[in-house]
Amino acid sequence: MHSVVPANVGKVVFAHLEPQEDVLLGLIDVIEREQLQSGLIMTITGAVSEGRLSLPLRPEGVNESPGFVEFTGLSEVQGSGYFGWNADDWRNDKSQIRHDKGRPHIHCHVAVANAGTSHVGHLIEGCKVRSVHPISHFVAILAETPGVELTMHCSEETNEQYPYGIPYYNVAPASVPPQPA
Repeated sequence: MHSVVPANVGKVVFAHLEPQEDVLLGLIDVIEREQLQSGLIMTITGAVSEGRLSLPLRPEGVNESPGFVEFTGLSEVQGSGYFGWNADDWRNDKSQIRHDKGRPHIHCHVAVANAGTSHVGHLIEGCKVRSVHPISHFVAILAETPGVELTMHCSEETNEQYPYGIPYYNVAPASVPPQPA
């Protein structure tokens, strides 16, 4: 095992997303606005009217980067994951995943039911909150985890599947601010 870092559950934030709001961008906004560092996406629950997920398109493509699927129409969504911060810029055109240096990093997997078909994949931009009422029922619950620092990095190593580098995480004890003398 590469690393094990104990943490606590700190501040918990309930985020109520607006109709037609992009779920991923809404979560990033909450993390930035609430100044959360590393933590858990305990749940995202609601419906979307259109969406996109990054997921494996071929089961035999173990070393390939995932692709993505798009869907429209009433879709139920349930997901969870974690968040930290990006130390580097990174993107993957095939999977449609993008990380911007100095911004929150979200790794959230969601299950989506759409017209009798189910998908499980990585939340990417393009999932729009569905609501028939001006106040949606789409809620996300995030919890900060003091004690751990989770950062996304990008290797200088590239290959055909990852032409912009290979993403990886660093999990470390959080930096402790200096104590007053």
